[in-house]
Amino acid sequence: MKYIITTILVLLTVVTNAQVNDSLAQRLLRQEIVYWQAPNDSVRFYSLLAKAKTDRGAGVYSDALNELFRAEKFCFTKQEKADMDYEKMLNYFLTDAYSFCSEITIDSTNIAAHFNEYLTMKLYSMNEAEKWDRCKEIMITLCNKNDTALQAKIEQLPVSYNYKNPEKCRRMSAILPGLGETYAGYPFKGFTSFIINGGFLFFAGYNFYTAYYVTGVISGLYPFIRFHAGGKRLSAILADRHNDIESGKVKKQYWEEINLLLH
Repeated sequence: MKYIITTILVLLTVVTNAQVNDSLAQRLLRQEIVYWQAPNDSVRFYSLLAKAKTDRGAGVYSDALNELFRAEKFCFTKQEKADMDYEKMLNYFLTDAYSFCSEITIDSTNIAAHFNEYLTMKLYSMNEAEKWDRCKEIMITLCNKNDTALQAKIEQLPVSYNYKNPEKCRRMSAILPGLGETYAGYPFKGFTSFIINGGFLFFAGYNFYTAYYVTGVISGLYPFIRFHAGGKRLSAILADRHNDIESGKVKKQYWEEINLLLH
């Protein structure tokens, strides 16, 4: 079966080589042929690593990661593991998958030529993934022990912010219109929501009291239901906005210190 696949790939290469342009498909095909013709696992590993680099160079990051997952079963030495992990980091970083990127740890002795890039991706990803405790620990270990001012600034960096739970805001607005918006840090919007919802509810109650039931439902109860539901959604949105702003402030502080540390 292996020889059949190899023969097919060779024939396809002969056909595609008739074209002038060296396309992405042609390069990947040649690297796949190397994989199938490989005499040992090390060659197989580096052929798949080459495919991953080719995909990354073409901006096809998901395909690059798939090739790296294929390469895992042929990865046996520390150097091969380091090469694969570094390539994974690059692809995770380029796709903004910061949580995955921050989890990868590589020994500096195995990626000496790319260690600064590795540290940049590592610290930046931890910052973006809000893993500030671990980020601060690494920054302190990298800090020059003689630079006490920088070390003190790093130690004073916050590791959390005033987080507002969007679901909690939604529940609070369900109980009392405007309460969730106020808790999220927007009291004026909360007050406005309370007045509008209260006004519609009062109008509906007044019409029911005076036996204008249809008017009460159409002009009072129905708008109240719509605004009440909208207020719940708004409170969750405002909580997310608050969290984005507050986390952005912390990330900015970390990024400033990371820049000082690495440059």
